[in-house]
Amino acid sequence: MNDNLNELKKRIAGEIVLSSLPGETIKKWREIFKISQVELSKNLGMGASVISDYESGRRKSPGIKMIEKFVDAIIEIDLERGGKVIREFISLYDTQEFKSFIICMKEFEKPVYIKEF
Repeated sequence: MNDNLNELKKRIAGEIVLSSLPGETIKKWREIFKISQVELSKNLGMGASVISDYESGRRKSPGIKMIEKFVDAIIEIDLERGGKVIREFISLYDTQEFKSFIICMKEFEKPVYIKEF
């Protein structure tokens, strides 16, 4: 489960980092894990207003260290609750259908333009 857990962490962090609205993406993941701002802020050792400021865009985009702490916190909280959300995501990624879907996406290392087909 450790490799799968690390993969899940990377996917969550990657989505936040690449998002044009990282605060909204942070909020999305917090809500997926059903964690309140207060509970998350206690785990992170900061005020709930800081979480609110990130989610609403009042604070500039969080740095990579903050994103890492956020991801670790939501994972830790879910594990303390029994890991239900984590198990759901890991079971999704472990299916053969998911692996086949990724292969069928046929993403290319470099852009392929339509005129090249």
